Amino acid sequence: MTPIEWIAAVFAIWIFVKFVILSVKPKEYMNWAEKFMKPNIMKVVSYIELIFFFLFAYFLLKEISVVQFFMAMMAGMLLMAHTMMHYPKVMGLYIKQFKGEKNPNAKIMFDWLIWLLLSAWVLKSLFF
Repeated sequence: MTPIEWIAAVFAIWIFVKFVILSVKPKEYMNWAEKFMKPNIMKVVSYIELIFFFLFAYFLLKEISVVQFFMAMMAGMLLMAHTMMHYPKVMGLYIKQFKGEKNPNAKIMFDWLIWLLLSAWVLKSLFF
C-alpha cells in the first residue's frame, strides 16, 4: 500500500472506532476529549495538526493536482461546516469571540497565508 492508502486506512478505522466508542460510551469519550481542551495542550495539538496537514498535502500533491486537492479540502470543510451547524450556540460563541478581538486575523494569519498560497497556486494552475 502507498503512504496515502495507509493514512486513509488508519483514518477510516479511527472513524469506525470513534463511532463505536461514541455509541457505547459517549461520556467516557467526551471526558477523554475534554482533557485536550486546555490552552497549552491545544497549542501543541494545533502544531501537530499543522505538521500532519503538510505531510498529507505532500503525499497527496504527488498523486493529484493542486486543483483536485483544493476541491477535496473544500468538500471536507463543507462537511465539517455542516456538522458544526448542529451546534449554533457554539458557532455563535466563536463569532462573538472572533469579533471581540482587536485584530481577529492575527491568531490565524499563518492559516490565511496557507489558504492564500494554495489559492494562488490553484489560480496559476488554472489560468497561467
